[in-house]
Amino acid sequence: MNIETRSGNFTNSQIYKIAAKPSRGNKDFLASGETYIKERWLERLLLDKLQEDGYSRAKAWGKFMEAYLFCNKLGTEYKISSQSSIRHPDEFLGLYWAGTTDFEVGGKEPMISEAKCYYKKNFALYSMAIIHARETDNPSYLKENHPEEYWQIVGNTILNGVDYGEAICFMPTYDDLEEIREYAEDPMWIEANKLGPMWHYRFLYEEPKENLQLLNPKSKIPSINKYRFLVPVEDKEYLTSRVELSIDKLEELL
Repeated sequence: MNIETRSGNFTNSQIYKIAAKPSRGNKDFLASGETYIKERWLERLLLDKLQEDGYSRAKAWGKFMEAYLFCNKLGTEYKISSQSSIRHPDEFLGLYWAGTTDFEVGGKEPMISEAKCYYKKNFALYSMAIIHARETDNPSYLKENHPEEYWQIVGNTILNGVDYGEAICFMPTYDDLEEIREYAEDPMWIEANKLGPMWHYRFLYEEPKENLQLLNPKSKIPSINKYRFLVPVEDKEYLTSRVELSIDKLEELL
């Protein structure tokens, strides 16, 4: 992740905060959106990020499982792209808007793909939303029920200049554990996937399987859930307008 690109900018992982509009009153943003804009202002004053990227098991789990998903569960049309950030292609918007995409996907209709490797509760909730949206071919269902993930996808389609986005939710099963532990103890694999210090993943081979976020192979929810969709043009235009308004607010502070 390129901190120089992301620090002080609106990023797609958090862009849902400025995408949301208050349901009443005359304010342009919710409190979370106003706070987010002020934080970007402070980062621009400091020329640095406000918070360090501290270690947590949940964060390490998500990072490791994204790499495992890519290496073992996805097709060759997927290209991992989560190690670098990009800016909006417009010269002005690119000064304020950046993002990191998990995967670029080739084929007849190039697209970006965003993977989430949550713990069990959020895995189940997001997976069921993906399944429902796919079965009804209704991306608005994700927008209404999982705005954080939805607007991240929309934002990254904008930055990458593609029309299609994909939501993925993944959780490994007990059957994957032996392979996962082999990778977690392999310094070459850890380094090749740019996962950072090996000790971040010790829990994967030290903890009993009952303490890990592994899916029962008999689960009614599949291990991998995907939904590919054409991102509505109106949502791209709406999100761009919200970023432009946020830039106006930010420049007032500067």
